[in-house]
Amino acid sequence: MTQSLDINTYYQAFTHHHLLVDARSPAEYEKACIPGALNIPLLSNEHRHEVGVCYKQKGKEEAIALGFQLAGPYFHEMIAQARAQASGLPVVLYCWRGGLRSRILSWILQTAGLSCTLVEGGYKSFRNLVLQTFEKKYRAVVLGGKTGMGKTHILHALSRHASVIDLEALVQHRGSAFGNLGMPPQPSQEMFENKLALALMQIPSGALIWFENESRMIGKRNIPDALFDQIMQAPIIQLEHDDAYRIEGILRDYGNFSKEALAEKTRTLERRLGNEKMNLALQALSEDRMHEWVSILLSYYDKTYTHGYFKRAEELRLTLDIRNLDEDQLVRELQNMAQSFFIRA
Repeated sequence: MTQSLDINTYYQAFTHHHLLVDARSPAEYEKACIPGALNIPLLSNEHRHEVGVCYKQKGKEEAIALGFQLAGPYFHEMIAQARAQASGLPVVLYCWRGGLRSRILSWILQTAGLSCTLVEGGYKSFRNLVLQTFEKKYRAVVLGGKTGMGKTHILHALSRHASVIDLEALVQHRGSAFGNLGMPPQPSQEMFENKLALALMQIPSGALIWFENESRMIGKRNIPDALFDQIMQAPIIQLEHDDAYRIEGILRDYGNFSKEALAEKTRTLERRLGNEKMNLALQALSEDRMHEWVSILLSYYDKTYTHGYFKRAEELRLTLDIRNLDEDQLVRELQNMAQSFFIRA
């Protein structure tokens, strides 16, 4: 008989050294899955549709029989894929609700000699856990600063000493009009939430968590409301430096992209910049006056950032001038400032 475990036990006992298998159809898997899962579908998209129609018209028994008829010729492929990927490790399986598909695939793999465990409640139980994760209370602190301050780089430095959630990495977007340049396609909203929740689950309870200051929407994906509200109520440490430093930072991030790509993104800012400023920016870009191009764009970004920054309560706003700090000094100063706030609170 196949063993099973609930989703919480899975994350306590099976976080390493196993193969996680999603038995759902490719379409379900592509929309979103438990992060790290391999898709070995019991039924293809077309076969799942056929079985569903059969279930509605003829009932459960006929649908199960049809499912075996359609999937049977592919059993050997499922076994070969699982063996190749598991390399002797135990297999943990799930489908939508921990029902027939994962149980049947488990039976197939166990018959072939693999060790299998089922996730009770399947993917649906994981999604419930995801939504519960966003409702938990966290000790959040936000790293802020105007565009070009190198906040992402500083977060990476902080991550060697503290708990960090890199929202831009999880959502695959840098959070600006230019934010998808050089980035892979964004995950679905559901998959972003899954990855974000898993990152939060991996942080020790009660730990201080650093976030970068972001809008509610990053690219085309939203930070879940419950978590975003906590981030907005958390203390923010705003980094400060001169504009020349910021311009160089932006050019390091975006200056190597083609002029055509940069011009296309610049045009999307017409409504915010105004037609005159947009044309000045495009002319500077075409004439390779890159510093001037960035300087014109900053008028929009600074206005947007300032508006968001002053939405926060004054007692939550702290500033740090980073002009004379090396990376190690900066990390120590940020950690001290964050801890002092929570001690005062």
